[in-house]
Amino acid sequence: MVEEEDLAARITRLVEEVGRDKALLSQRLKDINPLDLAQVFQDLDDDIRDIVFEALEPAAAALLLDETDPATRERIIQESTPEELSQLVEVMPPDEGADLVDLLPEQKEKAVLEALEPPKATEIQELLEYDPETAGGLMTSKFAVLKQDMTVGQAIESTQGQVEAEDIYHLYVVDDAGVLKGLVPIRRLISARRDTPLSDIMQTEVISVLTNVDQEEVARMADMYNLAAIPVVDDLGRLQGIVTLDDVIDVIREEASEDVYRMAGTSAQHPTLESPGRRLVFRLPWLLILVVAGLINSIILRHFGHTLETITAVTFFIPVIIAMAGNVSLQSSSIMVRGLATGEVIYGRFFKILLGELSTGLLIGLACGTFIAFGSLLLHVESAKLSLAVGIALFFSISVAAVMGTVMPLMFHRLGADPAVASGPFVTTLNDICGLVIYLSVATALLT
Repeated sequence: MVEEEDLAARITRLVEEVGRDKALLSQRLKDINPLDLAQVFQDLDDDIRDIVFEALEPAAAALLLDETDPATRERIIQESTPEELSQLVEVMPPDEGADLVDLLPEQKEKAVLEALEPPKATEIQELLEYDPETAGGLMTSKFAVLKQDMTVGQAIESTQGQVEAEDIYHLYVVDDAGVLKGLVPIRRLISARRDTPLSDIMQTEVISVLTNVDQEEVARMADMYNLAAIPVVDDLGRLQGIVTLDDVIDVIREEASEDVYRMAGTSAQHPTLESPGRRLVFRLPWLLILVVAGLINSIILRHFGHTLETITAVTFFIPVIIAMAGNVSLQSSSIMVRGLATGEVIYGRFFKILLGELSTGLLIGLACGTFIAFGSLLLHVESAKLSLAVGIALFFSISVAAVMGTVMPLMFHRLGADPAVASGPFVTTLNDICGLVIYLSVATALLT
């Protein structure tokens, strides 16, 4: 954090020293890595930020725009002209350029595409046809392609001009129709005899994905098979592009952050990057659910009013019962949400997973129930039955919470909803109600 503050202060002083001498500022900014600059860009004053961005060379500005926070990126896009944006898209990799163009309003998008060089515009338009959160939306068209009937020597000569390929470790082999037939690791290519047919050294078993496969599945497959890049094909098996490791890492990071934010009942991006009104839209519905849950809890308390009036000490342990049940359900649901995101949890293992979480919940409930029973006995020596009621209630509340925290994310996932939504306020609220009903029912049965 200190380093980021030092860099922001350094950039501010630099702008104050050189003023609006764009050429001099551009030269001085070359000493700063654009990735480091992107980390502190949002912390700069608006006027400083504008001066710095205008002074950056197109390649550095494009990299900064791709790596900076969403709010800053949106502001830059709004304030830039189509001509300025087209210069940035020209130096971007095709997939990143398509992502940028996809953020533009329709008229601005059209103007940017018209300002691009025809080959670049064609690449971008082809990528824009795909959903941005699918393999087609992630892939790049910059990769080395070889024909199946080539020799090693011909393949080496062919790849020498493909300097813009994003995957330099593998060469992809296709037939005359463009159908993916295999791949050749670069090390195997350069170590083979030049007259060796390419088909003799290529790997024919290639892990690939269709263009419409969700980005989470792409990341899961790349992780499972330890792939530096994964080829993307159409329904006929024709090679359309590749998804590289940096894009896979971005997907994993974005999906993990998205799950965390949604578990908290907010939107899919960092809440601090949104306007207060947008934060309200995403957070208020879940808070209203909690209000409704509070009203239901008040009805439950009223129903068991006689028990509470007769034995006041019963109320002392309500917060403990509710809190413990909520914590256990949140642990279980977090495990399930993460497992669904990584592919470690599948429906074929449902009963095994459920049994495992139930067993864990029973053991936790037994340990916590026993502990709180003895603890409450020390506090209320005159009522052994109260201690027993608290212990039994906590045991059952935790067990139910573990099951609910396991089942609800799977149910939401099965219904096509985001399971992360079920792991925050929704499950916690249900467990509050269940825990309260269990505790007061047990207390009523044993004490009145």
